[in-house]
Amino acid sequence: MRGLVGGGLLLAGLTLFVVGGAISPQDSSTSDTLAVEQVRERQPAPAASPGVSPEPSGRPAPADRPPADDPVLPLPADAQEAVIDRHIDGDTLALRALAVGPVLSSTSQITVRLLEIDTPETKQPGTAVQCYGPEASARLAALAPVGSPVYVVADRERTDQYGRDLLYLWDAQGRSINLGLVDGGFAKAVLYAPNDRYITVLRAAEAEAKTARRGLWGACAASAAAPAPAAAVASRAPAPVVPAPAAARGNCDPAYPTVCIPPPLPDLDCGEIPHRRFAVLAPDPHRFDGNSDGVGCESG
Repeated sequence: MRGLVGGGLLLAGLTLFVVGGAISPQDSSTSDTLAVEQVRERQPAPAASPGVSPEPSGRPAPADRPPADDPVLPLPADAQEAVIDRHIDGDTLALRALAVGPVLSSTSQITVRLLEIDTPETKQPGTAVQCYGPEASARLAALAPVGSPVYVVADRERTDQYGRDLLYLWDAQGRSINLGLVDGGFAKAVLYAPNDRYITVLRAAEAEAKTARRGLWGACAASAAAPAPAAAVASRAPAPVVPAPAAARGNCDPAYPTVCIPPPLPDLDCGEIPHRRFAVLAPDPHRFDGNSDGVGCESG
C-alpha cells in the first residue's frame, strides 16, 4: 500500500514538470502583449488639442460651406418678418407683414421694389424683354419663394413714385436677397438717393461679379460694356408719391394717390380716363393694374 502511494506522488510530480515546461518564455511574452493591446483598446480616444473643436455630425463639412470671402450683409436688429405672396419681376414682388411692426404698420399685401438694385426689364410697356430678365425673375423666385418667410428693412425713403414700398429683404436664414441678386450677376447695384444704407457693399459685390463675368455680365457682355449715362440713372431714381391737388381729392379713390379717379360705381376702364402710368394701390377697385406691378394703364 505504501509503495502504491509513493508511486502516485512520483507520477504527479513528473506530470507537473512536463506541463510547466510546455509554456515557453516566448508564449508568456505573447500573452503579455495581447493583454496590453486589450487595455489600450478599452482606453478612450485622446482629447482634441486645445482650441480645436471637433466637427459636429450635423454641421456641413468645411468643403460644403460658403467660401469665407462671400459677401455678407448681417440681418439688422430692426428687421420685421413678412411672408412672400407673389413675384412680379426680378426686383419687384408682393408680400405682407405677419404682424404690425417697426417697418410695416399693416398686415395688408403691399408691392415691394427692392432697394439699391436693378434687374433687366421683363414687363416694361413698349420695351422688349431685356437680356437676362427672365433669369433674374426666376432667381428672385428661388431666393424668396411664394409662402416663404422673409425679413424686411426700410431706408430713408419709404415709397417710390408708383406707391411701391422700398425695402431690403433677407431670407429666413438671414441672407440678404438684394445682395444675393447682385453677387450672382442677376442685378446691378444702383443708388436711388437718398437710400444709401448698403450701397457700398452692393457696389463691391457688383464689381466682383463683373470681374468673374457672372450672370448678365457674361451673358449680356455687349450691352453691359456701356454703362448707362448718369442722367439716365438719375431719372429712374424713385420719388415720393405726389398726390393730386387737394381741391380735386374730394371724390378721389385713395387707391390712385397721384391722380383723381372717382371710386366705383360706375366701374371705369383705361380707355375712359385720361391718365396713364399712374400709381395703383390695393385693392384697385377699377382693376387698372392688370399685371399687378403697382402701375395703372401702362399702355394705350
